Amino acid sequence: MNEPPRKLRSVPSADALAEVLSLVPSLTDEEWAARDAAVAAARAKELAAQADARLGELEEYGFPLLALTEIRAGIDLTAPTIAWLRNTTGSGIVVLSGPYGCGKTLAATWWAAQRRDRVRFLRASEFATSSRYEREARAELFSSPLVLDDLGAEYVDTKGNFLSDLDALVDTFYADMRPLVITTNCTYEKFKVRYDARITDRLSQRGRWISLNGASLRGRAPRCP
Repeated sequence: MNEPPRKLRSVPSADALAEVLSLVPSLTDEEWAARDAAVAAARAKELAAQADARLGELEEYGFPLLALTEIRAGIDLTAPTIAWLRNTTGSGIVVLSGPYGCGKTLAATWWAAQRRDRVRFLRASEFATSSRYEREARAELFSSPLVLDDLGAEYVDTKGNFLSDLDALVDTFYADMRPLVITTNCTYEKFKVRYDARITDRLSQRGRWISLNGASLRGRAPRCP
């Protein structure tokens, strides 16, 4: 069966093209520069609105208002805490270890702000007192990326309940390769003494331990030296 002849697409004549081009406004170099600047400004405004909306989400997820306020004001992306997290992959466990005030919580909040999924924030002291009783809440806690803040400041009960819950949390994120950022004032040696060897082994096998040094910067710009 013969196919019907294809309809050839007509090619605009030179006169037609000239007519179309005549409708395009002729701008000077200064006018083009102003137009490009206006487009860039509109895009920057759009990105700023998206970033602010993301920080609003993080506030609902429990992230500290102080860290969110500092990020809104602008932070140094070359600071050691930020720089290390910028080079991390999207999965696995990262431990930020350093003295008080060197920007660990701020960096973890910034890391969460770069993601598009839900990231929960939980202080270790709250986890120690609530995880033993709120099993359903803990199950939800394990289902999304998490920042576990200030590990080492919590009370460790003599019965080992907290260590058991912490082991379950680390093991879940370890096995599922789900993102988990832990901040702590403990050195690696103190961490091994305070927590079970199984927890430390999990962090060693599939985690990154980042040690940060520097004096406290509380009351000054949120930047590690």
